[in-house]
Amino acid sequence: MNLKSGESSIYYKLQNQALSLGEKDVARIFDMVRFDPRLMEVATEFIRDYWWNLNSAVLNKSLKNSKYPYSIRPTISAILKNSTFPNNNIRQQFIEWYESVVSGIKSPPLQLFYFGLSKIGSRSMEREQTEAIPCFLDFNLLAKDIPFNKGLPGTVKTKELLTHVRIDAKEALKSELASKIKHLKIAEKLTNEQIAKRLDMNRSFVSNIMNNRLEHITVDYLLEKTKSL
Repeated sequence: MNLKSGESSIYYKLQNQALSLGEKDVARIFDMVRFDPRLMEVATEFIRDYWWNLNSAVLNKSLKNSKYPYSIRPTISAILKNSTFPNNNIRQQFIEWYESVVSGIKSPPLQLFYFGLSKIGSRSMEREQTEAIPCFLDFNLLAKDIPFNKGLPGTVKTKELLTHVRIDAKEALKSELASKIKHLKIAEKLTNEQIAKRLDMNRSFVSNIMNNRLEHITVDYLLEKTKSL
């Protein structure tokens, strides 16, 4: 994903090509949300719907390499505090995913979450501080509105739920198989070159898989390379 290609393309990717977003992309987006409350809403809804497609350990590493690694914490907290879950099992899976994503990420000194949203000393800035809600304040960040479009938190999704609604089952399977390769890399601390040798893969394919660039990789190829994992 080219995050320099314009704000509109970022929104489009988040809302229409979600499975193509890799963990590095997501970390970059959460650097950008501090400048754009609407983008924060869309990014939060993306996490609510597609968290299952993001490897928590890879995302944790990507966040730690970003400028504002803690920016994702209000998003996930807002989902836990406000969204509904299909069942308690999914809620527990989400919590475990969350804990892995934010492992080792510390909160910053107390500060406004959004940059340039209000003029210094203005009444709106005062409201951001005095009316700050827990999903931000718990992490020393100040903002007064939950980050959902029209304040509607919605329901946390799973791959199975979305497959019946708006994503292609084949694309979902490709993402699941790619996630197995990511897990192998993280679990055994391998380089892309080592992964390529282990699974007898083209290095460029490994790089594409690590970044969720799966459009030119077939399900059959991924099935073959992951059958022993």
